[in-house]
Amino acid sequence: MTWTADQLARIGEAEELHLAPRRTDGIEADVSFAEADPDAQTAIDAAYHAKYDRYGPTIVSHVTGPGAHAVTVRLLPAQEERTSP
Repeated sequence: MTWTADQLARIGEAEELHLAPRRTDGIEADVSFAEADPDAQTAIDAAYHAKYDRYGPTIVSHVTGPGAHAVTVRLLPAQEERTSP
């Protein structure tokens, strides 16, 4: 199972995601976590800056850069087979 284009759009447009058992932003799914692809970190940082820089550098600095990279994870639909980044 993979995320649908609609689910990815809704997740991407959300200001915050609230992960609760099986539900986030109206999307209900069992999920699993996997390591983020190290090669994606620059793009992830750029996406955070594009979306949240309007709130000031202090907010974005907590979720970007080397310190954040170590704890960045991929959120996957639970049935999706995990693969190495």
